[in-house]
Amino acid sequence: TALHIHSHYMKAMLRRSRCYHRLNRFEEADAEYVRYLDLVKSARAGGAKAASYQNTPCVFDGPHDVKDADIETVQRELMDVRAAKMKAENAKKAEEAKRQHAQNFYSEHFSRPGGAEQRRQDWYNQESTSRRWDSFSGR
Repeated sequence: TALHIHSHYMKAMLRRSRCYHRLNRFEEADAEYVRYLDLVKSARAGGAKAASYQNTPCVFDGPHDVKDADIETVQRELMDVRAAKMKAENAKKAEEAKRQHAQNFYSEHFSRPGGAEQRRQDWYNQESTSRRWDSFSGR
C-alpha cells in the first residue's frame, strides 16, 4: 500500500481510517485517526521529529501540509467513530440480554427435571385408555 512506501502519507492514512469506520472496525479506525492527529500535532510543534517528516522520499501530503479545516473534520470523524463504537457495544449488550432472556424463558417454561425420557414416560403413563394418535377426545 501507499503507507508502506510513505508512512506519513496523510491522505492514504485518512482514507484507511474512513474505510475502517465503514467496515465497523472501530478500534482500527480510532487508532488511525489518533495517529493522524498525533502526526499533525508533532509536525506543527516542530523539532527534530517534524524535520524527519520532511526528509521522506515523498514531499507531498505530509503532516505539515494538513489544514486547520481538515483537522476539525478529522476530530469530528473521530468523535463519530467513538459514538458508533459505543452504539455497537450497547447493541451487542442488548442482543446478549435478549438472548439470555429468551434462554431463561425457555428454561423456566419448557424444561423439566428428568429430561426427555421422563416426559416420554409421563406421556405414556397417563390414565387414558384411548390411543393418543387417533383420539379426538381433547386430551
